[in-house]
Amino acid sequence: MINNFFKKVRNLKILVIGDIILDEYIFGEVERVSPEAPVPVVKVLNKSYNLGGAANVALNIKKLGANVFLLGIVGNDFAGEIVIKKLKENGINTDFLINSYNWKTIIKTRVIARNQQMIRIDYEDNYKIEGKYLKEFFLKYEELKNICDGIIIQDYEKGLLSKENINKIIKNEKMIFVDPKFENFFFYKNVTIFKPNLREVERVLGKNLKNEEEKISAIKYIKNKIRCKNIIMTMGEEGMMGIDENNRVFKVPSNKVEVYDVTGAGDTVISLLSLSYLSGFDIISSAIFATIGAGIEVTKLGAVPIEKEELTREIKKHYNLFLNKIKWE
Repeated sequence: MINNFFKKVRNLKILVIGDIILDEYIFGEVERVSPEAPVPVVKVLNKSYNLGGAANVALNIKKLGANVFLLGIVGNDFAGEIVIKKLKENGINTDFLINSYNWKTIIKTRVIARNQQMIRIDYEDNYKIEGKYLKEFFLKYEELKNICDGIIIQDYEKGLLSKENINKIIKNEKMIFVDPKFENFFFYKNVTIFKPNLREVERVLGKNLKNEEEKISAIKYIKNKIRCKNIIMTMGEEGMMGIDENNRVFKVPSNKVEVYDVTGAGDTVISLLSLSYLSGFDIISSAIFATIGAGIEVTKLGAVPIEKEELTREIKKHYNLFLNKIKWE
């Protein structure tokens, strides 16, 4: 099964659209508490950068063997230069990135000491793409949509995607896979797979979902409202709950691993859901692939893409076990 997956993936062309983020990691050690305030003093030892947001999804797609095109915007700044450099180092086409003097590349800085995250600092201005940059965005989109097999939309609500932009993107016959956020949540109509997480669903509905019955009711409501073909809600340690194209409700258990860092797990899930489904696997197999992939990702520090060898090993080991544990409602 997994060998067949990789064979089909090699022929896929995927367009990833979304907010591009640079993840910065500052590693240090803590030896004392500050005399100025009751906070630890971190002595910086080194610093590293990872691709984040839609750029990390593109990296996941590339690492798993598909052809990927990334459409988004970065600033003409130091962080934007690092993003472009890292994309090129990983063989990802950067011709369709928009580079703007009016845009600041989003940076998420995490300070790590004693093998744990001490604090996260976000640098963002939430600009809206407009004017000549918006025109350039859709010129590039029109070119790319005709050569790609499927589109992944990675929405972090950082200014690239608005109701109007989303409506223009999804009006085509391609398979579209969406990882949504709050503000644009209900704008993604008629997509192939819609993948919110539990926290996002609770926030847009304005209530806590206390039991399985309430969660099923919630995803049924969302599926009917946006008329998506499939919906999968990720629930962390509780696994995934979804509704397929025949309106059958199912639940996939989580992969019981020791969680080190959940950063990037959602990127891995949307990547594997999309690649599996486009390769001809049904939504259940796609969800199992994504669950196993996320189980690999959360054992790593930061948004680090999984490797083919890791996925192959874990799917051969766990796929049938997961298949036997699928719960139908």
